Amino acid sequence: MTSCRLIKMLGGSAVVAVVLATGSAVMATGSGATLNWAFQDTGFTSSFSGSALGMRNGGAFPVIFDNDSTVRAYTLLPVNNPFSGTNWHEIGNGLFSSSGGPIRASSSSAGSVAVSNDMNSAVSTPPGGSFVSLPGIGATTFDSGGNLVTATFDTVSAAIGFPDSGIHDIAVSDFGNVAAISSGTGFGDYYQFSPITGVWGQATLPTSFEASRGSVTFDTNDVPHIVSTDGAEVQALDFDATTGQWVSTILDNNASFSQVISIAADSTGTVGTAWVDNDGVLHHAYKSGLDPWATTAVTSDVVSGSVGIAYDYNDFPVIAYTDSPTGNLFLAYDPPVTLQSPEPATLAFVVLAGGALLPRRSRARCV
Repeated sequence: MTSCRLIKMLGGSAVVAVVLATGSAVMATGSGATLNWAFQDTGFTSSFSGSALGMRNGGAFPVIFDNDSTVRAYTLLPVNNPFSGTNWHEIGNGLFSSSGGPIRASSSSAGSVAVSNDMNSAVSTPPGGSFVSLPGIGATTFDSGGNLVTATFDTVSAAIGFPDSGIHDIAVSDFGNVAAISSGTGFGDYYQFSPITGVWGQATLPTSFEASRGSVTFDTNDVPHIVSTDGAEVQALDFDATTGQWVSTILDNNASFSQVISIAADSTGTVGTAWVDNDGVLHHAYKSGLDPWATTAVTSDVVSGSVGIAYDYNDFPVIAYTDSPTGNLFLAYDPPVTLQSPEPATLAFVVLAGGALLPRRSRARCV
């Protein structure tokens, strides 16, 4: 992949822009992953408009956000709920209107979770876990200290002088770098504020890369990663510090267009994403260090729409989605939640074609 570098002046400050070359994306390596997925029915009916996922209380317990006419929140507790017939309970209703578009969720090391939809947000307040609405806050994340970081349409609370507008998602690295993806100047731009330079830098994303459907995160090595749709493709953009360039990888070329592509990072340097294709198949992909992206199919018969992904406190991926046969909100875990969670859970194990579960992926990591 080739790139060119240029200098722009935005707001009186020098901004380094890396313009990504188009037509040079590589394909993911296919199913290099080996996974054991267990599936958990929450007992709550989905709105079919998409979900997002956070992990509360140190990454131990999932919180699913459902994008109904208003955003709702559900979590796992150690007691049965007669209404759902499971250990899942509704903990937030009417957090804000869903008219602001697809939702994204984030999790705090201090135990909080937050959800946003480009126009409004809500954040939980531990230890009670009740939600506080944040009108006008269109993106949320947390820094390494567990502090809430927010963004409006054109400002980011953690850094001054954001040079664009149309912010969709933000991230803060463990080293204090702040990232934002924006559609203010077209389909998409990536911006990063460095505490070293004190200015925002810009990378122009590929022409058809939909920032409004994208998500951004940093891995533990301070490397930024972006995922989104590019037409019918799910595309990942990863900065390669060894070449000083962004690398584009096509994860899928049959994606459902009407979804936000979520991304999450664990504590070992791995980033992961999940999405639904046009055939209703739920896919998961992950990248560890300098290794290429590896993809695998998780389950079929998934309702089209956004899905959420997060990592638990053992660095295992957790995915929230809408199950087509039941119409309920489901979780997919690797490995089964009962192997890692101190709270009980009701699990439904799904046997894949051929009568076997997928083998669990290796925990080897590049550092």
